Amino acid sequence: MRGARPNKLFDYMAAGLPIVVNMDGEARSIVEDAHAGVYIPAEDALALANAIRELSDAADRRRTMGEAGFTHVSQAHSRETTARVLADVLESIAFAEPTDCRDIDAR
Repeated sequence: MRGARPNKLFDYMAAGLPIVVNMDGEARSIVEDAHAGVYIPAEDALALANAIRELSDAADRRRTMGEAGFTHVSQAHSRETTARVLADVLESIAFAEPTDCRDIDAR
C-alpha cells in the first residue's frame, strides 16, 4: 500500500471513534473499507461542517462506525498481525536464494 497514513488513524479507530477523513488515497480506503467513517474532500469547509453536523445528529451511526473501526483494527492491524507480517517478510528475505535477492526492487 502506498500513500499518506495519518499516524493517529488506527489509534482513533482502536478507540472506537468514527472518522471524518479528508485525505484521499490509502487513509480514505482504510476508513471506507472498514465502514469506520466518512470521506470529505480536502479544503472543503462546507463538506466538513455538514459531515460533522450529520454525525452529531446520528448517535447510532457514530456508534456503528466506531464499532466497525475497532473491529477492523483489532483484526487487520493489531500489533500481533503486523508483527507476523513483518516476520514473514524478514524470513522470506533471510531464507531466499542469493539469486532471488537480485530480483528485489530496491525503493
